Amino acid sequence: MSQRQEKRTATRFRTSLPVQYRYLTKVNNALTHDLSEGGLSFTTNDFIPVNTQLFVAILPKDEPLRAGGTVVWVQKMPYGDRYNIGMKFTEINAYNKARIATLEDKMVRDAF
Repeated sequence: MSQRQEKRTATRFRTSLPVQYRYLTKVNNALTHDLSEGGLSFTTNDFIPVNTQLFVAILPKDEPLRAGGTVVWVQKMPYGDRYNIGMKFTEINAYNKARIATLEDKMVRDAF
C-alpha cells in the first residue's frame, strides 16, 4: 500500500463550494472537497492527468474566485467513473489568496 507524501505548504479546510473548471474545450462544474491558499480538491467525471494545467472559478456566494494551477494527484473513486482531483495553485493573486483565508476564518467561526 503506497502512501502519498504530504507536500502541502498551506493547511486545507473542508468546504463544499461550487467550482467551474475548463478542461479541453468545455467548462465543467464540480464541488470542492477542500480548499487552501495553495490549492483545492474536487470530484469530477473527467479523468484529468497529473501535470494538466487548469483554470478554475470557485463560486462562493459573492464574486467568483479565479485561479490557475496544476493537477498534482488523481484518485479514481471505487464503483464508478469518478475521480478525485488535487490541484496546486500556480496562478493566484494576493486578493484571491486573502479571500480564501477569509473564507476559512468565517467557516471556523460559523462552526462554533
